[in-house]
Amino acid sequence: MKQSFEQSIQSLQKQLLETPDLQEPISDRDAALAAFVLRFIVYRNKADIFLGCAAINLLNAYVKKPDGKLGWSFKNHLGPLLNAIRELASPNIKVSFNRSLMQGLLIINFRSFQFSFGGRQLSRLTMELTKEKVIPWDGIKKQPKAISILNFALESPCISNTTRGESSLLQRLADEMDDFDAGCFRFDRWHLVKFSNIEPGKDIEDPELKNHYRVKFEEAVGSLVLLRARFKAAHEKHITFVDVRPFIWNAFSIKICDHVNIFRPTLEKYFSVPFLEVDGRYYLFGYCERYSKDTLRIGIRLAEDLDHRPILRRMEFDKITNNTFERIFQFGFESHLSVRHRPVVYF
Repeated sequence: MKQSFEQSIQSLQKQLLETPDLQEPISDRDAALAAFVLRFIVYRNKADIFLGCAAINLLNAYVKKPDGKLGWSFKNHLGPLLNAIRELASPNIKVSFNRSLMQGLLIINFRSFQFSFGGRQLSRLTMELTKEKVIPWDGIKKQPKAISILNFALESPCISNTTRGESSLLQRLADEMDDFDAGCFRFDRWHLVKFSNIEPGKDIEDPELKNHYRVKFEEAVGSLVLLRARFKAAHEKHITFVDVRPFIWNAFSIKICDHVNIFRPTLEKYFSVPFLEVDGRYYLFGYCERYSKDTLRIGIRLAEDLDHRPILRRMEFDKITNNTFERIFQFGFESHLSVRHRPVVYF
């Protein structure tokens, strides 16, 4: 009889309890696999979220090794994972936050199985997910058995096995691991960098599609997006930005839209138009919305519900808060990657 995902988790928990002293050594290759999971995964069900937790758990153990070659940037991937938990709204996944433990202990509980991540700040999203009382830590350390947990998650028949580019996640992971074994990657300054055999995303050459339909905004309608763009011109009712590219952590992305027009009165609440620099690069935060009279056209409405300005200069990146990063739509790495700048930082 086929086990449910919850039943299989219980079996895993029992297996871990039977080997309390097991310490699994984590190699650079294991860390690379976990990094690839977080780069390409899309969260569509409980098993996907468990897989994301397993990958973060392994990297959490790896960075603590004296010879670990990655930094703490993997924690940036907790935001999209928590956002997925909110959207899935499964009663079998509960989130807890304990301020008194480990400088803020985040617990993600899958019925009988628990992941915990210390050193976490309490964000708005975490507060929204932790309306119930604090879940006690089960006292079982998952990091020493991180490899077994990740392998379990990858082998689960319940994962959606899909990337944001709608390809097979497992096949993508296998391809990247082949490249890793072939020497296409190296660890550099606490990052995992790919410098050969890079497949870029495909830009849309039809200017009409870029200007009017913005097909790559389709998947993000209704979501908060973070875009990089250059200021072009100021008009009576709107401000034009060109060379519009989606933000992707540690990567240079392709142009997905020739230009966007931002409603001038809204922008002027946060930025003085005369101080906009022609061809200067800016971060724009907004919601993708369809035009009321033309459902094929999608525009950007500046977000006015952030705890910082919705338009920032390029050098003001550090003003972006965790509250924002946890909410922004995750554009697919594989379909939006540019190779204009090589090598490519994967993680």
